[in-house]
Amino acid sequence: MPEANENAEVQETKELPSVFQMDLPKREEFLSQVGSFTQEQRRIFHRICDFFDPSLDYNRFVLHAGKDILFANNQIEILMKKIKNAHYGLLKFQVVDGELKPNRIVITNRDSIEFYTSLIDDEIQRNLLDESKPFLAMEELEEQNLTVPFDFVDSIGPEVLSPAFIKKNKEVAKIYSMKLKTGATLIIASGGLESLVTQSQIRIRGYLKNTSFISIVSRFMGIKISDIQKKMSGKDPRFWQGLSTKVLQNREDLQLRLKHLEASLFQASEILHHYYMNSASEEANERKENAARDAALEELCMEILRKENFIVSEEELNKMIKPLAKKWEGFRDLFFERSVKVTTKVGLPPILGINGHYIHRDHVYPYFRSELSMQGRELRSHYIQLMERMLRTGNKDRITTFYTRETFNDDIIDMIRIESPVLAELLKKPRIISEAIVHYFKNLKKVRDVSKIKDFMNNFFDKGVIKFKEPDHLLDLYLLEIFEEAYRFLSWWRKLFLRLSGKRDGFHSQYSGLGDRDLPDNALPNKKKAEGRNSGAQSSGSRYTAEPLSRRRDSSKTTAGRRRHTPPINSKQYNLKQRNRAWTEFEDAFGRKN
Repeated sequence: MPEANENAEVQETKELPSVFQMDLPKREEFLSQVGSFTQEQRRIFHRICDFFDPSLDYNRFVLHAGKDILFANNQIEILMKKIKNAHYGLLKFQVVDGELKPNRIVITNRDSIEFYTSLIDDEIQRNLLDESKPFLAMEELEEQNLTVPFDFVDSIGPEVLSPAFIKKNKEVAKIYSMKLKTGATLIIASGGLESLVTQSQIRIRGYLKNTSFISIVSRFMGIKISDIQKKMSGKDPRFWQGLSTKVLQNREDLQLRLKHLEASLFQASEILHHYYMNSASEEANERKENAARDAALEELCMEILRKENFIVSEEELNKMIKPLAKKWEGFRDLFFERSVKVTTKVGLPPILGINGHYIHRDHVYPYFRSELSMQGRELRSHYIQLMERMLRTGNKDRITTFYTRETFNDDIIDMIRIESPVLAELLKKPRIISEAIVHYFKNLKKVRDVSKIKDFMNNFFDKGVIKFKEPDHLLDLYLLEIFEEAYRFLSWWRKLFLRLSGKRDGFHSQYSGLGDRDLPDNALPNKKKAEGRNSGAQSSGSRYTAEPLSRRRDSSKTTAGRRRHTPPINSKQYNLKQRNRAWTEFEDAFGRKN
């Protein structure tokens, strides 16, 4: 059956009890040796084994095993009681909403530690329903003709009880003998340690119902009876620690005043006293450790901030994180969750992850500006050489880069993608750059005038919208200027040929008007314009050293033969309403950051 097969896959890496490995005839023989079973009980047992799950959820079994099982619940209990008597398993119960309900169908090897841990857990669950029942001791099991093998039992004291100890031992099969100073030796399975704390609280709540007892405890603790009654139903650590400590400190006085007090009151108090004392100590240590971890997280961000070339590769980041991840489990995930993950619509995370690289938000704008400037210079030199070759050879290489502004912009994007993948990725994310500009000038340069920040943004974006200018304008690459510069390098006779043939005027006419400099930019002196476009990159970018391009290759062949992977960039016109809306959004975002 599908459900059984699914469970078989889950359990295949675990060592299953031997009964799961038997075929049907051998399993029938096994049942005959264990006890007397009806045909209905045998059928149910075989169905249980089909799930290949030694700790099978009871409700899941009833749901998937078949409709007939729904009418045989009592037969399941009878079957598992016989299996329990033979020490091969049992039906475990659990208290749910104050009622004891079947929880797990447990099948084990005979007298295995799994059998005894399940048995002890089941007994403790039953004790939770009765406030008068004492804590489970070895003697109580022996009265049921159940003796836990000595080799299975480890001795511990109540001093080890804590949330961390319980969590560590929850999924392992261990049996503990716990000797209390208040006069008892308890037996407890590792998976039931939490239930021991719950049982201790239930015991004390039972005594607090006594008006004489709660009145005395109220005086010991220095709080009102009504406050005790409110807090006794909760799990406030300070309340339970204070209550259990006061009961232990005033044990003799309580026994003199109230003759009916049983030992279980002081046993429960001893258990809770150690548990909550250790819990408080663990919480203090955890706070201290979390503070140290958070400081390490902040220092990691600062280390990225101090990176001289701004960018940290994945490999470099892994080296930074490795010693910290050894000290704090889950540190890497925490770093990405707190420092890299984008959690708000406005603003940048402390560390920006771009194309397998990481950069501090303080450096996003300086890096973008510096890289854009460097790539602009390198590409300008590259395109001048390419244009000169085209003019000198009569374009025998069939270079198509300069045919139109669209082909030119496509080529710019292709070159940037090859030479600077991080910049290429940033050019796909105009909102990140707009946020980086706001962060840089507002938080680092302390500029409070929105209009001034707008002016800086206009160097990169179309006016009124968060959309990058065309690549040629963004990198100061103008076809007419490139043509004129390339023309200067030609020999005099080649220049003469181009003039006499009319090709010079043809090229000049072709490139005139294709991506000319914006009028406001032309109105600025060159030096002032350069200062405006590079503002911010110089102060922080002075540490940035660009590496030379590796593109030195046969430009004529690669450019002519390159396939276009980027669609043509079309200029888009925005009306006044769209521009006003975009800047209103920007001003709102700026205002929220103030």
